[in-house]
Amino acid sequence: DDNHDDEDVEDDQSFDDDTQTDMTYDYSDLSGEIVRKYGTQYRFAEALQMSEHSLSAKLNGKTPWKQTDIESVCSLLDIKRKDIPRYFFTLLVKMHTLFHILVYMKKLCVAANWSHAFFGARALSVHFFTV
Repeated sequence: DDNHDDEDVEDDQSFDDDTQTDMTYDYSDLSGEIVRKYGTQYRFAEALQMSEHSLSAKLNGKTPWKQTDIESVCSLLDIKRKDIPRYFFTLLVKMHTLFHILVYMKKLCVAANWSHAFFGARALSVHFFTV
């Protein structure tokens, strides 16, 4: 149906815009490694020659990591180059983004006439909407 094609293009654009702003990085593996090797973020920040506030801001995604910071962190924690993506570039998808993804996928399935084959239970959408 030609009408669905025009709507899909419009939906694709809004989907991309919504999800890009909701992506942050998950530093939980990095935080775990810091505590495992240094006991506290404070001790690690000292070893890194950075304030605990600055380290906390980076681990909470409020301040970006500089390349030199990443190199220093890897050196102090013995993180291999091949493992850098795991510690610094693992994406964390927020719950409301998952809701947008589910809504978008449902629209695609409806357009392809598989709506209930893939999304048979409305409870899933309601659960994400209420979170």
